[in-house]
Amino acid sequence: LDITGVSVCKSAKMFMWVSCGCWVVRNTTVLQETLFIHAFFGEGIVLSTILFLLGACQSQSEAAPTSLPAPTEVVIEVPTQISTEIPTEVSTEVPLETATLAPTEEPLLEPTALPTETLAPILDVDSNLFGAVNMADAPTGFILDPIAAFIFEAELQKRVDTGEIIAFQVESFGIYPRGDGTFYAEIFYALEADSSFWPEDFGTQAEDGWTRGKCTLFDFLTTEEEFQLRNKRVCN
Repeated sequence: LDITGVSVCKSAKMFMWVSCGCWVVRNTTVLQETLFIHAFFGEGIVLSTILFLLGACQSQSEAAPTSLPAPTEVVIEVPTQISTEIPTEVSTEVPLETATLAPTEEPLLEPTALPTETLAPILDVDSNLFGAVNMADAPTGFILDPIAAFIFEAELQKRVDTGEIIAFQVESFGIYPRGDGTFYAEIFYALEADSSFWPEDFGTQAEDGWTRGKCTLFDFLTTEEEFQLRNKRVCN
């Protein structure tokens, strides 16, 4: 019994180690069943049971395939909707090149000559000259008196034409010499005009509107081309 007890103890220890290995392979239920059998059925049965369990563990270890992790299912999502939208707005704006304008050279304008007006020569107006007549147009004769009357009548007619006087009439005339060799003309005349015309010549106002007996004196000069009456003044 002692030997058997030792064997049983050794067998029990081996059983414990084997049970621990099988427990790793299976679970703790086998160990619990072995201990239960040892407690209730005795050591002989325990040894048989240990042998049986070792064979079972070996067969289960050989028969049970190593469980591999399940393959991970890789899901690749493929987009089913492909955008077929084409941008309709296409920029057609073309950048405009900035044109660099070269400065234009304007031709210099030549100065335009201003039209020169042909001015009539300014004649020196002799304020002392009353009137004159060319020798070719003067009355011919042996005396000079009619020439003085001719010049006087021509100048008064100009005043009638401008409306300065209404009418005139030469009453008497004559040319007289001076001691220095010059001549003077004395003319009496009647005038129909406003009393403001040559009032210095005096005269008598008549009822018909005429002023009679007016008298004036002139210097009578002869040049190479004409006869002149100059320097009108009052009779003495």
